[in-house]
Amino acid sequence: MKELSLKRKPISLVAGLVSGVVLFAVSAVFYLGSSDRPTSERLLVILWPLAFGVATLVSVISLARPFLVQVDEAAVRVYRNGRLRRSITWNEVAWVSYGTRSTDVAFLIGRKSGTSLFICARKRLQSVGVDDVVHNLPKAALVEFANSVVDIARSHSIPILPRPRLTTGSGSLG
Repeated sequence: MKELSLKRKPISLVAGLVSGVVLFAVSAVFYLGSSDRPTSERLLVILWPLAFGVATLVSVISLARPFLVQVDEAAVRVYRNGRLRRSITWNEVAWVSYGTRSTDVAFLIGRKSGTSLFICARKRLQSVGVDDVVHNLPKAALVEFANSVVDIARSHSIPILPRPRLTTGSGSLG
């Protein structure tokens, strides 16, 4: 059994936090800038930036907690706070991709290329993605873990894609 412990890099958390705060500030400016309008219209004006700000801050808080990914011949498992959050048997895996891809560091702030592993489940919401851009782990550890996943996937006749096809933001993992 191979396992990989994942913690978010502080910069991705800070960037997400800044994005959320900026969206809250935009909401306040919109609200105060439309003081000549009825309250219902003022609230509608701030709804979208406020909703995105709340979603960004909630995702930062949720993703700040470390998690553990385990892979063996039976399944891929994701644990958070010591509790099993996701278990994908190899029969439920559609494909595995491993390679270099460009990843969002934070919403609208920047992108960075890095090594990435994506285990795509037939039910897409069950998929697991790992990269060395937003997670604080050495590239060598990710490469070793990814090679183990690829070997197990090949033994189950699961297609291996040379480069990840999906783009993910900071909320793609466990």
